[in-house]
Amino acid sequence: MVDEKTQPANRIAAYFDLDGTLLSVNSATLWLRREWRHRRISAWQVVRGVAFLMAYRVGIVDIENATREALATARGLEEDVVRGWTEEWYEKEVAQHAAPG
Repeated sequence: MVDEKTQPANRIAAYFDLDGTLLSVNSATLWLRREWRHRRISAWQVVRGVAFLMAYRVGIVDIENATREALATARGLEEDVVRGWTEEWYEKEVAQHAAPG
């Protein structure tokens, strides 16, 4: 049993939806569409993103390389800016796809 009095109040958790149990859609697809809509990525990056998504679907993606490329689009940006974009994206585009329960 965990003693809540000895645990930090601001714990952080990361959730990975590997089998579609948390979201009814692939969040990477939503992210790619949003970044393109806001013109924060190029047409070539969209093509590469779609290729990574297709490779992911068939189980042949190098997830470390895909993650590294995706995160490179935020390189040099202030953390607060990226956090704001991410929170807005979640509220407007991701939350509605949360699986029941």
